[in-house]
Amino acid sequence: MLYPLSYRRSAADPRLGHRPGAENSSRAESIRRPCDDLCMCIPTLPAPSDPAVVWIERTGTSTFRGRNSRGATVEIAPITHDGAFTAGELLKVALAGCAGLTTDSPLARRLGDEFPLTITVAGIKDQEADRYPALTEELIVDLSGLEPEERERLITVVNRAIDAHCTVGRTLAAGVSVELRVVDPK
Repeated sequence: MLYPLSYRRSAADPRLGHRPGAENSSRAESIRRPCDDLCMCIPTLPAPSDPAVVWIERTGTSTFRGRNSRGATVEIAPITHDGAFTAGELLKVALAGCAGLTTDSPLARRLGDEFPLTITVAGIKDQEADRYPALTEELIVDLSGLEPEERERLITVVNRAIDAHCTVGRTLAAGVSVELRVVDPK
């Protein structure tokens, strides 16, 4: 499946404590620092225990460790560092992982719990634009035990499941607004 990437930064007023999706939430109030109209107030981020938050910590020159609130970690570095993912590779892994999680149940119902599955995501970075203009995703799964009709029906179910429920793929296909804030903790 091919997902066109669209990535843009929002130009939100930091004094408003704006967070995408928080417009109708009382949580927006809880992330603002008290300030008056004369200062440039930058909202604080939610605590790392918030399951919606992931973060990275610098571990050395151009090396980082990504973390989530459940204790998982991933090493992040440029392609020149062995044993780490680049940020672009993590984007691809997120897309593949989302497709895997989304299709696991429908595939297991038809193929049994022990079916082998590999999902690849490929895309060449446009160096000049510094982005991935397109990604190609492939689900590699043995469907030889199915009748042709069952096979086509399963492929349709898998495609529908990804189109309807793969959050990462749906976000990439629709485009996403990204707000960048620089926060001085002092």
